[in-house]
Amino acid sequence: MAHLYIDEGITQSRAAIFEKDEITELYIENHFDFNICGNIYKGRIENIAEGLNACFINIGESKNGIYHFISEKERNSLKRGQEILVQVIREPVGDKGPKLTRSISIPGKFIVLLPEDHSINVSKKINDINKRRRLKKISREIMGDNGMILRTEAQYEDEETIKDEYEYLNGLWKDISKGFLYKKSPCILFNSRNFCEFVLREYAKNNVDEIVINKEEDLIKIESILAAQGSDSKKISFQDNSFKEMDGVYNLIKNSLNKTVKLPSGGFLIIEKTEALIAIDVNTGNFVGNENKEETVFKNNLEACEVIYKEIKLRNLSGIIIIDFIDMEDEKNKQAIFEKMVQLSRKDIMSTHIYGFTKLGLLEMSRAKKGKDIISLTGCSDAFSMDSICYNLKNVENHCIKEMKRFNARQFEVFMQEELIRIINEKFKFFIDKMKEIYNIDIYLVKDKAENNYLIKRR
Repeated sequence: MAHLYIDEGITQSRAAIFEKDEITELYIENHFDFNICGNIYKGRIENIAEGLNACFINIGESKNGIYHFISEKERNSLKRGQEILVQVIREPVGDKGPKLTRSISIPGKFIVLLPEDHSINVSKKINDINKRRRLKKISREIMGDNGMILRTEAQYEDEETIKDEYEYLNGLWKDISKGFLYKKSPCILFNSRNFCEFVLREYAKNNVDEIVINKEEDLIKIESILAAQGSDSKKISFQDNSFKEMDGVYNLIKNSLNKTVKLPSGGFLIIEKTEALIAIDVNTGNFVGNENKEETVFKNNLEACEVIYKEIKLRNLSGIIIIDFIDMEDEKNKQAIFEKMVQLSRKDIMSTHIYGFTKLGLLEMSRAKKGKDIISLTGCSDAFSMDSICYNLKNVENHCIKEMKRFNARQFEVFMQEELIRIINEKFKFFIDKMKEIYNIDIYLVKDKAENNYLIKRR
């Protein structure tokens, strides 16, 4: 059985799944640059870019989105000043605004609703032909005006559960449609990145039997979401920010910043992130075994597979990943390692492809990107980055709450470098205000020349 802990904070929120007191899944989100991918907007066409065969749409964000026409007929039907329903499919990058689509999709835990689309699609990760047929039969029986994509998790659910979620998502679509009719553009109609809802959708799997949250006001909302998913039997409880399990998350984050990861039998991994790719090197260490060299190497590599994939998920590594397993001569052993990685990838919520071994004996794989990896989220390479400040202020928040519970302390001095204080006062003043508003805690920033990011003392 697994337990899901949701720790929502002012500058950063964290969620973790614990199985047998070990973290198996981790998701972190910083709150200074909210992701907008998946959001649905009522936008207004600002201008038509003939050369790009596209138009620029004001969606109420800092940059106009770009929408590429799918046909000449569509191009002729859209005019400057026209209001239009769009969804973000790519985050803004640099000077480029978000990329938009008119093909709306609303994600659930088991299905993705395709409004005004009559198609039925089944996740490619479901290989069993009988399961695919069953899901398509269920879909045809429950489908109304909108189509759907059956997600991987749907294969384990009954018709009633899938139907309940279909109706729930249909309700969301009706609200979006109503908003488009009556709300003034530009405006957001659907936020896909609500932290709590996203975590429940992607991480509250069948093996999770208890959910622990630190925001009491979320209890009712969580209960309604779980009911729509057919998972209302899960135990839901409230704890404040002092629950000890999240200390394990803090320690895991610190450990994830290390390049070296030990293997149970004595070997180790070296994980390095570059601009182009992620490189993972497998080493035997002091694991020599009693068998012949080929068998020893194979066992070491097989053990490494489990740890590698665990680290990939926990660190949220994405893009091109190259794994340098210890050299194996037997092609059967290489095939077994390949199949093991494929097997592990099927349990991943992210789209992953295992391509096989190169002529140099390197295993190639790729993993879809969703959110930032741990190194980026902590901003460990740059103490003055927005990510680093979000991470450290979240730690300050949790530390102060624990001290408040333990000593009834309400005033704290946080010693940090002058430049950090300047950035916080300029861009994160809301943190100090929220600490006062939510917890009745006063935070005082004190100049300090120490190299550490911060030091906290009760006042």
